[in-house]
This record gives sequence, structure tokens and C-alpha cells, in this order.
Amino acid sequence: MRVVAILAVVCLLGVSSEITCNKCIEATGSGMQSVINTYGLVACDAQNREETCSLHDECFSSEASVTYDSTIYTVTSRGCYDSSKKNTANGWMCSNLKTSLAVSNAEVTECTDKFCEEDGCDTYSSSTSLIASSLLLAIAGLFYL
Repeated sequence: MRVVAILAVVCLLGVSSEITCNKCIEATGSGMQSVINTYGLVACDAQNREETCSLHDECFSSEASVTYDSTIYTVTSRGCYDSSKKNTANGWMCSNLKTSLAVSNAEVTECTDKFCEEDGCDTYSSSTSLIASSLLLAIAGLFYL
């Protein structure tokens, strides 16, 4: 019986959870928002901004100060991030903001990438709760066998 319980624990540990992140972009001011709109990115107030990130384990939120037409705007971009860096970020992090907005003659003067551990930008799918509960039950089962 212990072998079955151990196998159950190993199987449960092998199952990966998916994370759901907001993948969107927003800007203060209509001037910068019109530039952002040319890229066809999802706005943060849109209903379809959430994305399941199966290859990523964190969410990110990048906030940039952007100068465009002599006005300073704040641009915030959110998406999925892989802390192991095996997969590229899904969304515009600071590096993407700098290069992409430069095409539109907008200069990113400051930018900070924040990750979910810092700003609570993520919500885990219900499968994580199921896995955690199953794991606890399997461990408890080891002690009663």
C-alpha cells in the first residue's frame, strides 16, 4: 500500500499547474493611447485580457515613463513570464516597450519590471488547489498505512 501512496505522490508532483495572467497594455493620456492602439494590443480594461500561461510560471507588470510629443505618459504592460528564462515572456516587458515604442518616436525614459511575488499580479487556476489537496491527502495516507 505504501508503494501505491508513494506513486500517487510522485504523479501529483509531476503534474504542473497553469497560471492565469492579465496580458494587456494601458497608457495614461489619449495621445499615448492612440500610439498603443496602433499595435493592436489588448487594453487592460477589456474583457478578454486574461490568458492562461502554460509555459510560464509567473506574471509580470512593467511600468514605463514614456515621452511622446513632449509629454510624459505612463505605460503599463502585463503578461506571462518564465522565471527559468527557457521561454520568452508573453507580453511587452521593459525591453519590448523600449524597442517597440521607439518605432513610433516615443522614448522610454524609465521602466521597471515587477513580478507576481512582488505585486500579486497573478491568480492560480483551480487545478493548483486540487493538486495541493490531493498531495496533502496522499501524504496523510502514508502515515496511516
